[in-house]
Amino acid sequence: MKLRELGERRIIKICIREISKKYDYEHDDVSYTHLDEGRMIVSNIEGYVIDRWKLPFTTWRDCGWRACAGACSDLVAKFSRPLGAGLSIDVPGELEDNDVLDIVKGFLEFLDKYGMYPLKMDTNESICASITSYVIGLACRKIPQKVSKECDIFTRPVFGYTGIVLKLYYMGKLADLEKDNVVKRGIEMIRRPDLDTEILNLDSSKVIASTDSSDGLGASLWSIAEISNIRIVLEQLPTSQEIVEFCKQFNIDPLEVVFNGGEEYVPIIFTDDDDLKRDLESLGYVRVGYVEAGEPLLRYGKTSIPYRGWEYFKSCYT
Repeated sequence: MKLRELGERRIIKICIREISKKYDYEHDDVSYTHLDEGRMIVSNIEGYVIDRWKLPFTTWRDCGWRACAGACSDLVAKFSRPLGAGLSIDVPGELEDNDVLDIVKGFLEFLDKYGMYPLKMDTNESICASITSYVIGLACRKIPQKVSKECDIFTRPVFGYTGIVLKLYYMGKLADLEKDNVVKRGIEMIRRPDLDTEILNLDSSKVIASTDSSDGLGASLWSIAEISNIRIVLEQLPTSQEIVEFCKQFNIDPLEVVFNGGEEYVPIIFTDDDDLKRDLESLGYVRVGYVEAGEPLLRYGKTSIPYRGWEYFKSCYT
């Protein structure tokens, strides 16, 4: 069967099933390697094909930054501090040397901001441009993606900004609203995503499970629901009032852009510990819902949220 007929989710499941025949391997945002008692190396790798990923409002420097941010965000969501990152860049021969140099400069700007070290870099000539970023860090415990018991869900209320930008872009209407404050914030979130390093000072032993939202809030929560065989019920949309007002003004379904955006790079944390809940709230996190037993399901109020993810935009608007 052709890969385009399978889709990304099924391809990932097939690969994990094959690896698991020989190794203790599970679906997660990161991989863990034990060093000694109380310490683990945490690693992640992310690849991006430029013609499907670089948007008109992003520069080559932004691409270097975003590639590293995407790989590091998964570590931070697992309460692991990234130490160093590297790049592999595949480029067509006709690409300008300054463009490649800008990718590296953006990558280094990200490392400088977060006190990380550059690791091995590699370049290859290829038919189309792509960037692969890998990162390593340290953690004191493994935080699973599988939720093992009923608990509450916390995240930052910043969803919808990137969803609005991507929706407007694929509809060919972004230029009409690019000066709007909501759109400007969404563009900046896509161009230069930040790491939520504030959570690294919290007690990770109280975390039941966690994940990163870069594939979209709905896709990330659906992944948790399927892996854990649970129902996820959201009682509050993790977004702002200005997103609600923007959607109302331009006749956009807020559920669509909140759940199907992507590129937010925000941790989603599952816990039943009251102290950690208070600590998260002090950092601006909000309780958005809870987990209960039952067949895998994602629901907001009485509305069932289907799996779509970032691919949804291209399938609907191109």
